[in-house]
Amino acid sequence: MELLFQIILLLALVKYSSKAAFFRHWGSTVAYACCAGLVAMLVYPTIITMESNVFEKLLSNRENVSSVAVLVTIEAISGMLISIGMLDNLFSSRKKPLLNLLKYTPGILIFGAVFYFELAMFRHFAGTRFLDLALISSLLLSSGVFLAAFGIRKLLPDDASRYELIFLTNVLLLCLSVLLNAGLADYNSGSYQAEPEFVKLAMLAVIAAAGFGLGYILFRYRTAIQRLRRRLFAAR
Repeated sequence: MELLFQIILLLALVKYSSKAAFFRHWGSTVAYACCAGLVAMLVYPTIITMESNVFEKLLSNRENVSSVAVLVTIEAISGMLISIGMLDNLFSSRKKPLLNLLKYTPGILIFGAVFYFELAMFRHFAGTRFLDLALISSLLLSSGVFLAAFGIRKLLPDDASRYELIFLTNVLLLCLSVLLNAGLADYNSGSYQAEPEFVKLAMLAVIAAAGFGLGYILFRYRTAIQRLRRRLFAAR
């Protein structure tokens, strides 16, 4: 269950980084990335007053898991609708400036991702000063979002491809929320034990990156592939 929860939060970071890539100037991208670090600094006084197993308690309660699934579903569907609207606005002859502002909305899940990451830092580096860990968490989040946005901008230079990336990310979030709801049918809250499976999460990230790389190669060389297909059919 926690692995599924981690994947959802990872996709939230991907969405946030994709939105940071929409800014034309690097200064704006840096400022947008630093907002994630600012959130980490703002919530750390609250985190240090909580128990370290707050997420275990959240996931051990059936009603809480159901609420999380509903929240993920709402963000995924609203994000898909926004992406469709952005694509329509991009190719429309009459632009809608107010609609264009929606692409910068951070969403709700990013706050959960920041909270989870910072809490994990406090748990794994117990004994270190809270302020130092908060500063490190803030720096890691900000730099991570900026580097991810930089990579997305280089790999997907046009806005349409970035809208499609966000749309597909929302589709994945919707699928994961369905899995969360499906798991509630035989959910046993009394026997839940949190076991973060970082190795499996890393393997999933590698597989996702490989799929993204393959998709980018197909997109980048689509013209050459089409020519090759024509030649093969012509040879037949």
